[in-house]
Amino acid sequence: MTRKQMDSEVRKIIREIVNGLRCVYYSPSDTKDAGFLETDHFGRRFKNAQSHFDITALPQRWLRDLLWDHLAEWLRSPQCPPHPRPLRPDAPRRRRTGRLSPG
Repeated sequence: MTRKQMDSEVRKIIREIVNGLRCVYYSPSDTKDAGFLETDHFGRRFKNAQSHFDITALPQRWLRDLLWDHLAEWLRSPQCPPHPRPLRPDAPRRRRTGRLSPG
């Protein structure tokens, strides 16, 4: 294994550790303040997706808080689907919401 490959593997390991500890060190209200959502806080883990969803693309704090509250309520509900489509960063809903920001 070359030095470059080893560095890449070390970065992957560190990323996994950080992702795993995020739920331990951040409460749901902390994640709201920081501008991201952890699906693990709501007992949801979607296949082939991380539990961390960054919503800081919305610069307006009030709108980001509204989105966070909506997604949190959706994740708590029994109607929450077992797949991540509405939460994926490249989903059209997310892009449309981001366009509400002033130029």
